[in-house]
Amino acid sequence: MGAVGGDLQTVSEAVRKTVRGRTEERLKNLLAERFHLVLRVDSKEQPVYFLLTVKSGPKLQAAKDPDGPARGSSSMNNGIGHAVFTSADTAMLAEQLARRTGRLVIDKTGLKGTYDGTLDWTAEAGQPGAGTDPRADAVPTIFTAVQEQLGLKLESQKAPVNVFVLDHVEQPSEN
Repeated sequence: MGAVGGDLQTVSEAVRKTVRGRTEERLKNLLAERFHLVLRVDSKEQPVYFLLTVKSGPKLQAAKDPDGPARGSSSMNNGIGHAVFTSADTAMLAEQLARRTGRLVIDKTGLKGTYDGTLDWTAEAGQPGAGTDPRADAVPTIFTAVQEQLGLKLESQKAPVNVFVLDHVEQPSEN
């Protein structure tokens, strides 16, 4: 990671994926060595959301700097959410929506390119970040906000999802 430094927000998506892959591999090796952990990946049908375009078409704004680093941030304050994304593709948007809906979001938009935008919503009961702000009634749910503000929609479906199955683990030996 020496060439990357400490700020993964300023590097390309390819570099971020490489760093993430190396980190995951190191963690996997550490867990296998220390705990004799044996995992396998299996597929299980689970509820997901498909991210789709609405019939009238997307309302996404083309990125001002399409070659810039993809960035996304979101915050929740008493159940009201606000997200900002720049130079982000729809796969990154799907990842952000998954964090806020508590369910895997699969990008089925078919859209290419990168986009800038914002999204304001209210978390429903049971969703990550749900709160009690009295202003929440004036802000749409994330499902309505995605449709009205981005011209996309989240459609509930079932799909095969990769899951980890724990086959073996032991207590670590003393150091």
